[in-house]
Amino acid sequence: MWYGTDRLFQCLTKNHHQVRSMVEILVDGKVELVIKGRATVDPVTGKKVAAIDGGVKVSRTQVRREGDLRIVDLSDVAGSFSVRDASDLFAPLRTEFRLWRGYEYWDATPYERMTGTGVEYWPIGTFIINKAPMSWPTIDLHGYDRLWNLRGRFQRPWIVADGTPNMVELERLLRAIIPSAQQDIDLPVSDSTAGALVWEQQDDQLTRAHDLALADGKVLYADQMGTIRAAEEPFIDASQVVWTFKPDRYNIGANPSRDIDATDAENVVIATGESDGTIPPVSGRAADENPASFTYIGKTPEIAHFYSSPLLRTKGQCAAAARTILMRELGVSDQVVVPTVPLPGLESGDVLRVEDPLTRTNDLLIADVFNIPLRANGIMTIECRTQRLI
Repeated sequence: MWYGTDRLFQCLTKNHHQVRSMVEILVDGKVELVIKGRATVDPVTGKKVAAIDGGVKVSRTQVRREGDLRIVDLSDVAGSFSVRDASDLFAPLRTEFRLWRGYEYWDATPYERMTGTGVEYWPIGTFIINKAPMSWPTIDLHGYDRLWNLRGRFQRPWIVADGTPNMVELERLLRAIIPSAQQDIDLPVSDSTAGALVWEQQDDQLTRAHDLALADGKVLYADQMGTIRAAEEPFIDASQVVWTFKPDRYNIGANPSRDIDATDAENVVIATGESDGTIPPVSGRAADENPASFTYIGKTPEIAHFYSSPLLRTKGQCAAAARTILMRELGVSDQVVVPTVPLPGLESGDVLRVEDPLTRTNDLLIADVFNIPLRANGIMTIECRTQRLI
C-alpha cells in the first residue's frame, strides 16, 4: 500500500468525501504540465486542457500497470494539442502521463480549502504513451509502465560474466535499454550470483530481466511513480493487512463473490539450472504441503510446473525460485472479487482481510488484479487469491 496519512484513510469511510484527481505530463522524465480541476492552462503556450476521465489496471503480468487518460482540448484554436510529430506534448514513446487520485479531507478547514492544502493524493501509475487516438476536442491516451521499455529483443548477444550478482546484472540490463530520463531504479543487494552465460541475439529482453529477478527469489515491477523495483513474492501475513472489508457502517466494499476453479491447478514447482557439461544440473522443488489448501499434495494428485534457467547455479537458488513461482501461482483457483470504493494506494500483492457472512468468507487474501478509476464516478473491483502455504 502506498503511504497515506490517517486523515487520507479516514476520507475513504466518509460518505461526503470529495474526490480529487491530478495528472502530470512528463517529457524526457521531467514534469512539463500539471492538469488539475476542470481546466489547466499550459504556462508556456497558454493553451487550455482538462482531464475528463481515465484509470489504471494492475495485473500479474510482466508489465504490471496499464493506464488510460482522456483529455479535452479547451484552447481557442482547434487542434492545439493534436499529435503530429515528436515535438508535440503528447507524442507517443517520448511522453509519459502520471495519474494521481486523492481526496479533500472531510474535516478540511476553510483555510485549507482556500489554499488547496486540504487535499492529499495517491499516485496510481506512470505510463509511457503508446496510443493517442484523436477526435477533436478529445484525445485518448493509453500507456504502459516503464518495464514496457524492455519489450524488444537483443540486437546482439548479451554476455553475463561469471560471478556477477544477479541484481547487479539486472541493473546493467535495465540501464542499457531504458532511456536515461526514465532510469529510476531501486534494486536490493543481490543474494546470489550468475554463472558465465550468453543470451543470443533476438532473445526476449523483458523475459530475461524477469529471469534475473527470479534467480534472486524476487519479482520485478514498476511502482506507481515509475521506479523499477525487485521484491520478494508477497505471502499471507496477518501483520501485513492493509485494509479490512467487512459488513459494518464503515465498509467501503459491496458483498464479494467467490469463484473456485481447480481445472488448471498446479501444486508442485520444480526449478532447475543448466549443466555446464562437467556436473549435473542442480534443481529445487516446492510443493503445497498445507493440509488446509485445496491443492494439498497429501490429498490431491501432484501436478507439476517446470521452470529452467541457466541463472540457477545452486540448490538454494533453485529452491528460492521454485518457492517464488509456487507462491505466485498457488491459490489462483480460489478467487474472491470485491467491488469497492476505490482504494487508490493499493498495490498488487497487498494483503487484505475480507469478511462476508453471505459467502462464508473470512480470509486473508492477496490483491491480485484490480482497476483504479481516476474520476469520482468509477468503482474499483479487486480480484483476490488465497494462498495457503505453510
